[in-house]
Formats: sequence, structure tokens, C-alpha cells
Amino acid sequence: MSAAGLDLDPFLTRLNRLILERPLAIVAVFLVVTVALSGGLGMITMVEDEDEAFTEGIDEADALEAINEEFGSSFTDAGTSTQLIHVSDNALAQRELVRNLRVAEAAHSRTELRVDETIGPAAIIAQTLDPSAETPTAQRRAIERASQSELRTAIRQNADNPGFRATLSDDFNEEAAYASASISVYSHSFPPGGDSNENIQEVQLGIQSIATDIDGDLRAFGGGIINAETGNVIGDSLAIVMPVVLGLILLFLIVAYRDPFDLVLGLFSLLLTIIWTFGFVGYAGIPFDQQMISVPILLIAVGIDFGIHIINRYREERAAGFDAVTAMSTANSQLAVAFAIVTVTTVFGFGANITSDLEPTRNFGLVASIGIIATFLIFGIFLPAAKILTDRLRERFGIPAFGTSPIATEDSVLGRLLPKFATASKNAPVVFILIILVLSAGAVGYGQDVDRSFDQEDFLPPEELPAFIENLPEPFAPGEYT
Repeated sequence: MSAAGLDLDPFLTRLNRLILERPLAIVAVFLVVTVALSGGLGMITMVEDEDEAFTEGIDEADALEAINEEFGSSFTDAGTSTQLIHVSDNALAQRELVRNLRVAEAAHSRTELRVDETIGPAAIIAQTLDPSAETPTAQRRAIERASQSELRTAIRQNADNPGFRATLSDDFNEEAAYASASISVYSHSFPPGGDSNENIQEVQLGIQSIATDIDGDLRAFGGGIINAETGNVIGDSLAIVMPVVLGLILLFLIVAYRDPFDLVLGLFSLLLTIIWTFGFVGYAGIPFDQQMISVPILLIAVGIDFGIHIINRYREERAAGFDAVTAMSTANSQLAVAFAIVTVTTVFGFGANITSDLEPTRNFGLVASIGIIATFLIFGIFLPAAKILTDRLRERFGIPAFGTSPIATEDSVLGRLLPKFATASKNAPVVFILIILVLSAGAVGYGQDVDRSFDQEDFLPPEELPAFIENLPEPFAPGEYT
């Protein structure tokens, strides 16, 4: 497809002339835009509720929400409550009931946790033993003073109470006064006008810290804790992935450029791409979720490709004896159309996600598309202008050139290796095609085992991590998730 067919020739000709004649102005404009967009980086927020984002607009989820609004949920509103899950050999044993109430006692004593009421088996049993025990402290004392016989009697008295049975695991046995697990619910109240999501996260993490300090298997659970751990997962993922990716990128670019100035220009252009993209994310108010982790990797991959192409093509023209302006004019004229085609098709590909009913998928498609456009502008306009400007400064100050030869000359490693693949496909085309078809058939068969089911747990923080991740040293070691 030619540039004329896309009607890009007039635009690209004027753009190329501007890059060649005004490189300093081009670089200055891009730096100003970068500074402006960098202000959006501090405005990026983490996604508040990843599960809810994936259920928004789904008929079943809307029906459940309508039922809860009409008839009330099992306990209290999940947005203003914390669940305390207690697992034990017998969650109804006296010592376990006391442990449960010690958490409630500590939570009620801390005003910043804003606990209004605690509903759970320990409180119900305590009030059966002593109806006047209204506070967690009084309830704990009632449990501690009770004999084993009195405890069993109180448990059996509540065996037919739906509210009591709902707080116990399915293996509840009233004769043995036994249950392997229980759940208590802490309701909270917050002043109007505050950030309820931030408040619930703080109080749930506070209750979680109390439960951790008490002996036994007691775990706080709620939307705030999930959001906090999801944010930690994203941070841990970036902390593990990005250094590895950047290290490999740096190694590859050193081999590809073989020149410190070109290396710095390529890395700086990649940095501008990330700033432009996520500066837009911050200004647009798009929350950062787990899907966004792949966006910088995508942009870096495309940017590296664009950068190596433009620098290598420029070097080829310079090696032929042309000056910097003529060499860049030829290189950019030939590559700009290819870059534009790649950008348009990629934007359409990722932009198709904008039609999705799921907000995270829409956001991913939008951010990826904006990032690809930013990559095209930076590597198609900024990098050529910066390269011309840099070479002029090097000539003026007599700075020696380092590796300036194209990456795939006949004398290079790639120049000797690549023709061998062409020779193999030329001499034995049938064998080559059969090998590709066999490999493709194997991939199709393997792909049939890909799990296509949807499980809500897939969007929860992982409790068990692969051994190679758990054993990473600081500062790459991941957190603990519940």
C-alpha cells in the first residue's frame, strides 16, 4: 500500500521538512508537552473495586443488586462492613469464642475503626448466657465464666435460630456443639462527605492487624482489604516485571545501537512514551488496574522496533556518504508511511475493545490506543529531530562516533546469520512449510486446553504464589495475600 493510496504524501512531506529544518523547535515542543503531561502521573488512581468493574452492566449482577436493595443482603451492606472469618478445630469451643470476642473488644476500643455493632456466634452465645452483656468486654466475661455445660446449652438453644446458623460453617453439629468455622460481621458508620472507599480500607486493615495479633486462625475480609491487596499485587507485579524487561531491553539496545548517544536517545524516547500515555491516564481519571500492567510492555516493544528502524535506516544512508539532513530525509520518508500504517492498524485492533461492555476492557483499549499514537509521534517526529540535533552537536564539539554502522551489514553477525534462513527456505520449501504446519497443528491442539471459564476468584489477590516468585530477594519479594 503506497503513501499516495493513503493520501499521506503531502502531510508527511511537510512534516519531514519541518523535522529537518526545525529540529530544535520540534524537540522543545515535545519536551514542553512532556512536562505538561507529567502532571497527570500524580493523579493516577488504583481501581477501587476490580470485581465490580467486571460485573457492571451484566443482567445477573444488576438483578442481584436490585434484590439486595429491595430485601437486604445476608448481613449488612458489604461496603460498610467487615467480615471476620474464624477457622479452628472447633470454632464454638470456649477458648475460640473468647479469642473471637477479644478481636471485637479491641476493635470497639479503637474509635478510628468506627465499629457500630458486631454480629457473630460468640456475641449471640454470650447474650444467651447473659442478656445484659451488650459490649464485647461483657460478652467475653460471660463466655469465660460459663461452664462447658452452660456453653453447650446456649449453643443448642440457638440451633434453630437462622441468624445464628448463618454465622457457622455447614458442618455445624448442635449435639456436639461443633463447627469448623464461623463468621462475624462488624458494621461501620462514617461521617458524610468523606471518601467511603478509603475509609473502609483503613478500618478493615485495622481490624486485620488486630486479628493477626490474636492467637488462632482469624482473618478479616472485605472489599477494602481486597482493594488494598489488589493494589499491592499490581505494585508487586510491576516491581518484578519491569526490572527484568528493562534489563533485557537495555541489553538488546546496547547491542542494537552500539553508541551511548543513540542508546540514550532511544531510552529517553521510550520514557516520553510512558509519560505521555500515563499522563493522559491521570488527567482522564482512568483507574489503573491489573490489565494496565501490559500497556507499558506493549509500548516499549513497539517503541524499540520503531527506534531501531529509524536509527538503522539513517545509518545506512550515512554509510553511503550522505550528510545528516539528507540521510534522515530519506530514512524518515521511507519509514513514516510504514509507521503510520502500523499505528493505524494497531489502534484499530486495540480500539475495538472500546466497544466492550466491561469497563476495564474499554479502558485498556483506550489507553493502549492512545499509547500507540504517542509512540508514533515520539518515534516518528521527536526521535529523528533529536538525532539530527545530537549529530550536529557532536560534530560541532568534536565528539567521536562509536558504533555507527547498520546493525545488519554483510560483515555483522546478523548479516551472516539471516541469509542462512533464506537459503534453507529456498532450497527446501516443501520441508520448511511442512515443519511450520506441524508446529501450527500442535499449537492448535494445545490451545484446546485453554480454560475459557470465568471465576470470580481469578480477580482476587493470589494466596499462593509460585515458588520462584516467593523466593525473590528484597526489594522484589512480593507481599503476603489472604
